[in-house]
Amino acid sequence: MENALDQLLRGPRWHGVPQRAWWALVLISLCLLLPGQCTVPVMDRDEARYAQASKQMLETGDFVDIRFQDEVRYVKPVGTYWLQALSAAAAGGSDADIWAYRVPSWLGALAAILLVAWFGARLYGPRTGFVAALLLALCLGVAVEARTAKTDALLLASTTMAQLALFYILLPRSAEPKFAFWGAPAVFWAAIGLGVIIKGPIGPMVSAATIAAFSLWTRDLSWFKRLRIFPGVLLAFAIAVPWLAAITVKTNGGFLQESMGHAFAGKIAQSDDSHGGPFGYHTLLLPVTFWPGALFLGFGGLYAWRNRKDEIVQFLLCWILPTWLIFELTVTKLPHYTLPVFPAIALLVARSLDLRGEFAGEGTARVFYWVFGLLFVLVTGVLALVAGGADYYLNQSVGELSIVSAIAGLAVLLVGLWALFSREASRVLWLTAGVVFFYLATFHLAIPSVDRFWMTQVASEALERIEGCAELHVATAGYREPSSVFAFGTSTLLGTGSSAATFLGSHADCGVALVADGSADEFGGAVSTAGFAAQALGSVEGYNYVKGDPLRLTIYVHADGKLSAVR
Repeated sequence: MENALDQLLRGPRWHGVPQRAWWALVLISLCLLLPGQCTVPVMDRDEARYAQASKQMLETGDFVDIRFQDEVRYVKPVGTYWLQALSAAAAGGSDADIWAYRVPSWLGALAAILLVAWFGARLYGPRTGFVAALLLALCLGVAVEARTAKTDALLLASTTMAQLALFYILLPRSAEPKFAFWGAPAVFWAAIGLGVIIKGPIGPMVSAATIAAFSLWTRDLSWFKRLRIFPGVLLAFAIAVPWLAAITVKTNGGFLQESMGHAFAGKIAQSDDSHGGPFGYHTLLLPVTFWPGALFLGFGGLYAWRNRKDEIVQFLLCWILPTWLIFELTVTKLPHYTLPVFPAIALLVARSLDLRGEFAGEGTARVFYWVFGLLFVLVTGVLALVAGGADYYLNQSVGELSIVSAIAGLAVLLVGLWALFSREASRVLWLTAGVVFFYLATFHLAIPSVDRFWMTQVASEALERIEGCAELHVATAGYREPSSVFAFGTSTLLGTGSSAATFLGSHADCGVALVADGSADEFGGAVSTAGFAAQALGSVEGYNYVKGDPLRLTIYVHADGKLSAVR
């Protein structure tokens, strides 16, 4: 397989990349992105909230307002909800499983991967474009977001599209072949509009930071006319403003106040939901979020430094550094925040792999070999043990599927080190094969098999065994995770022991209360006060990973109702 990459990149080209390479890239990307889409249960809390709000759009027919049960959900615009509702409608409507709501995310990740291949082929040739796209497809941060029904994979796609068009505007001399006269500005502003409707100001912020940094670096403002600001803003407004106007009127300005005041400005000034971190948080986490491509980060940095006077490298650095600094200065921090700059990192790293032979024997390069090699060993070792560690912690044993995941992680470790110390870029294909094996074993098999980790799923399976009613009415006490609403139905009550008892009394025939141990006394007292008897049909045990606590839920029904037995 020594020359496998060169063989793959032979043949007639389509948009700068050989046709067989396009098909190979799509196939590899699907092998990396799809495992676990159908087997990983709905995750708390953000994914469950997004999916449930999209589900309610289908149930109510209201595609303007965004709600989780009766509560308004104005933290992000509507674009992601619309796409999730559309994919769920195609997969069976409001009864669709969680995988249907994840479809837009993995399609967004796939779009970003293909855009990077296209862009890299034009900048440096098909080899660099293909390898850069592979590095992005392999990336753990992309892998997680592609399996999560929320905004970030879609933001990655729209931001990548905007940045590629922006390159053609800022550097028309380096952009070959050129877009048509109106092409680049139209694509740029359309992508900005899509970014706004997906995640508000984040996408435009990345492009604005790139423009500002590039202008300061090059002292060149000739791009101003090429940006076509007036018609471009109108195009972006045409995409984003109709819904923004409708929701502003419907909420009397409540959406803008909540989304801009709390969800955006509030995260800059203070830690939101305890998601804080020190300056340098994203940098320290990069070996994890950009794994396994982080193995070659040193070469990418060395190449960028030595070619910092090259205007293509300048653009890629202006794409990365200002946005990275903004997120490091933002008080609220989450690992996926820096995802929009990963395409630029992948392009620099891929280019450095093509030229690694030029500096492979130098002292600096040897330092990078050892530093990033040791980081890779550490991170890969931890990732290989995640499923098994969770399995042992929750079940006091390690299942076969967790062992398979660990073996796959070991394979990635060995192949990665082999690729690091080799001067052949084709070894990235071996690394890709190892990561495909690891993601299949981990996301599709091992993680879903740790049953006690998925408390809502365990409870849902227990409720399916209850006889007496075709449809159950469910209340929870002491367990308020939004996955319960997605799994049990929009009318599910997330309450206290007292409110669950009242709910059960008013749904005597087909009502069920899932009561955590900490709410049992309150529930029992409220049932006694209400003057009816509750019958326990059993209990389920697991782990609330959001709070980090063990959890047991006892299943109660009305003693005089229809639900009196479990098969």
